Amino acid sequence: MNRRVRRQAEATGSLVGRGWLQPHWLERQADPDSPAYTVGGADPSNTTGRNWTILGAVATRGRGAVDPRGLVVTGGSYSIDWWVKGPDGWRFPSRTAAVRQSLLDETPVVETRMRIGNGDVVHRTYAISGGDGTAVIEIENATSEAVAIGVALRPYDLIGPGRIDEISYDTDTMGVAVDGEVALFMSREPGAIWGSNLALGDLAELLEHRTDADDPAPASGILPVECGSGLGQAVVVFPLVHSTSLKFTAPFRVSEPSVGETPKPSDVPAPVNVAKGWLSQSSAGAEFDLPAGPIADTFAAARRHLMLFKVGATFESEPIGRPGVDWNDVAPILMAVDQMGWHRDAAEALVGLGDHQRRSGEIEGSGGKTEGTAAALAALGHHIRLSRVEAMAVDQADVVVGAVRFLDKRRRKGDRDELTVGLLPAREVAGHHEFRYADNFWALRALLDAVEILTLAGETEASSDVAAIAADLRVDLLNSFEAVIDRFGSDVLPATPHRSMDERGVDSLVAVWPTRVLRPEHPMMAATADEVRRRFMYGAAHHNSIGPRGLATHRTMRLAMFELLAGDDTCLERLRWMVEVASPTYTWPRTIHPRLGTGTSGDGHHGSATAHFVSLVRSLLVHSPPGDEPALTLFGVFPPEWLGQPIEVHKAPTEHGLLSFAIRWHGARPAILWELEPSTKRGVTLTIPGLDPTWSTNQIKGDALLGEPPDDLTDQVADPGQGFS
Repeated sequence: MNRRVRRQAEATGSLVGRGWLQPHWLERQADPDSPAYTVGGADPSNTTGRNWTILGAVATRGRGAVDPRGLVVTGGSYSIDWWVKGPDGWRFPSRTAAVRQSLLDETPVVETRMRIGNGDVVHRTYAISGGDGTAVIEIENATSEAVAIGVALRPYDLIGPGRIDEISYDTDTMGVAVDGEVALFMSREPGAIWGSNLALGDLAELLEHRTDADDPAPASGILPVECGSGLGQAVVVFPLVHSTSLKFTAPFRVSEPSVGETPKPSDVPAPVNVAKGWLSQSSAGAEFDLPAGPIADTFAAARRHLMLFKVGATFESEPIGRPGVDWNDVAPILMAVDQMGWHRDAAEALVGLGDHQRRSGEIEGSGGKTEGTAAALAALGHHIRLSRVEAMAVDQADVVVGAVRFLDKRRRKGDRDELTVGLLPAREVAGHHEFRYADNFWALRALLDAVEILTLAGETEASSDVAAIAADLRVDLLNSFEAVIDRFGSDVLPATPHRSMDERGVDSLVAVWPTRVLRPEHPMMAATADEVRRRFMYGAAHHNSIGPRGLATHRTMRLAMFELLAGDDTCLERLRWMVEVASPTYTWPRTIHPRLGTGTSGDGHHGSATAHFVSLVRSLLVHSPPGDEPALTLFGVFPPEWLGQPIEVHKAPTEHGLLSFAIRWHGARPAILWELEPSTKRGVTLTIPGLDPTWSTNQIKGDALLGEPPDDLTDQVADPGQGFS
């Protein structure tokens, strides 16, 4: 049973009303004065506050998360909260306005600060290896006075109710166990331990109304506590003087845990050292030195966050709320990982495709997901194209042949109408079955990549056979396009051939990116993008109203990528929107509330949304333009806020080799220095239309002084000379 399924099976306890301290999302949803107030059943779910930051260590299977107020989950049916008693009594982060959150050096080390008196109490959390991974919680008293710290185990998580039936304490190990499994280790013996259940009431309320005259609970007292309703709770309390800190470790809970001990708090590295480790890890591939500012900061954090979605040897897009591999969401993550030059990590996830392949050739995701075969094959093709590891093509040739056979068999001709002849079958979407053009674009991309892979593997006959299948699918798609035009009287391509254009038509733009099977100037792609912009936007963002409602982060980035490839600087408006709506820790949910700015669906730290943003910024710097000739486009559009500022990119993997370049400024004129380590003998054309539409070169190395940037670019800067050296 996977982690989330296990939590749902256990989480049958009820959340009680506002008389109990709740997580921040529920405090807001249950507050009549809050704009996030919602109505619902007795056991509400998180529909307005799906925002968090994933916790994890590279190469471990365990994953947890921390919410915007420092509430930590580690994979069980409970959470770990923190409370502070200062001069004015107990303060609870989920009910306190003066709480801020940030990352340490744009790495997955999360700092949550709560104002107490004249200073802050700082909660830091991060993950380290050991067992299946371990969350570390460090709490520092940065105020000038002594405080008391309470670390509490609570029966809820980031999405809905949790469950705690029993809590016990072991004085020898200084570990607190939930339902028989250790949930928290402490760095020293607590001053007091309190436990409660449904009958006794909420611990936060009990603590808040205690007086100093009350007898403290001894460290070994009050526990164990039991609760048949699943509302067991416990809090360990410590005195903490000025400039001192406490450490706790909490093992990530996974199904079928590995053999390995959880590191004790005294053995864990300091937060600054963990941050240095992340900085070192992320510098192993391509390097990007962008102008200081929000785009650079968000990109730096988001690209490091990509590795949080590597769970063991695989990648998962929603490891907290929906663990498992969904290839349609994972493929963009793997593509972004390869764009960063982290080929070894992508290869580790792709080398095992055969282990997930059924006898039919289908590549199965977790939980029986079956529609991701084409996306998995496309991710493999993208990886081989960027890494140029031809040995993988040889090793995966049988897997590729099997996947092609599966895709081709799914295309039926005889029992279809003219709209769907030769297309992949309908699949379930929102409770009903429908044909999806996006699935067929992924399939065409997979077939084209299969041709390339089999050619590299020396399987020329098989490659030729697959090329014929790809050509046949392309013809069937074009015939379907013509039938759709005849039926609806428009060049707009809807999401499905049997229904006119709706908001999900934006999904048809996957034909341009990431599948790249049609060019942005294709009449139906251009018309579809225009219709999306005309009817289905809220400001700069795509608006989801079918299914989970909200502003769709990944779909907004998909439209932005189309615009970038078309040379339309409107993509910058969507890029800036994405930066603006990022959390203080640079994360995004799948959809965002248009008024509150908080998450409404999916994981609060969504892998596909992160990958789409990273790929957009990377493609802004350099991408392969649509077309048959080898070419690279640097700055298809150029952010005006970067005028006059130096930019460097080193060893960025592209389809045509590793590219390094730098932009320098001579007054108002940019200069470019470049070097391409080509992977092809064909000449590669470099252009930089966002800065100088007239410049191009076929040289693999050199430097050039470009013309002054176009007037429409400099006009967007209040003072065009500002920043020029």
